[in-house]
Formats: sequence, structure tokens, C-alpha cells
Amino acid sequence: MFLSSLGLISSSIVAHLAVRVFGYKLHNQARMTRQMYLWNVVPVGICQAATLTLGNAVYMFLTVSFIQMLKAFTPVMVLAVGVLLHVEVSEPRVGFSVN
Repeated sequence: MFLSSLGLISSSIVAHLAVRVFGYKLHNQARMTRQMYLWNVVPVGICQAATLTLGNAVYMFLTVSFIQMLKAFTPVMVLAVGVLLHVEVSEPRVGFSVN
């Protein structure tokens, strides 16, 4: 869990340093009220914690070889979704290099 949350920890530290130490402010900075915090920040934090916990808990039930196959298949899925959403152009050379 610690390794998975390192990205969140480093983002929090950088944001804290930017605002508190270096005095960075947004142009249209709204005042954070308790209700705004509870409605906007807390659900995101809860969902992020659930994603980290449940996403890593599944590794307890999968074999190492299956996890390696899933990770090796990720570039194929990224290319397929990119082509389906018309973000990427389908070229045979790219398809052959990914497969």
C-alpha cells in the first residue's frame, strides 16, 4: 500500500510546498468551506483509497504469470482504445510492433 500511495504522497508534499512555502495562489481562488470540503474533497479521497485498496487486494488471488500476461497486454489495449476513440491512427507497422 505504501508503494502504491507514493504518487499521492509526493503530490501532497509538492502542493503543500507550493502553497505554504512558496506562496503560490490561484487567480480565482475560492474560500474552502466545510460543506465544500465534505462534498468535493472527501468523496474523492474515499474513492482513491478504495481504488488503491481494492486494486491491490486482487493481486492476492492472481498468479504471477497471469499478472505478467496482463501487464504485457497493456500496450495492445492502449492502442486499441486509442484507435477506437480516434486518438491514434491505425498503421500496420504500429500494430505489428505492439503485437
